Amino acid sequence: MKKVVFLIFLLLMPMVLAKASCEAKDGCLTDCINGDPDCSCAIQQGYKCQENETCKGNLLKNWDGFACCSVACSPGNLVSQTQVKELSTETTQKETKVVLPYIEQQPQKQNNSWLPFIVFGFGLLVLIIEFWQYKKHH
Repeated sequence: MKKVVFLIFLLLMPMVLAKASCEAKDGCLTDCINGDPDCSCAIQQGYKCQENETCKGNLLKNWDGFACCSVACSPGNLVSQTQVKELSTETTQKETKVVLPYIEQQPQKQNNSWLPFIVFGFGLLVLIIEFWQYKKHH
């Protein structure tokens, strides 16, 4: 009985520990302010805006690839509604001083590529001594 309870615990543990977030590829969470790329627009109760509509709320991330809005879409294209107050051909140039930090030359690190061989040799030596002790006593 204890083994069954332990197995059930092991199977349920990942589900308890794994929590969905508003990031991609970790499960759908429907209460994200900017949407969740793992959810559809419909699951997030969003509104699919068409090309001739504008979203005046938050655009929600979604896996459908739609322009999914948190509020009902408004008629009108954002580009056509934007008006430019005044066009100017005047340009300005700003001089910026660039300061490069001094980088101190790092001393070269020692090459420790021989270290695994020493560890392997030491382990092999221990095994040989243990085998020799075993043979000696039997």
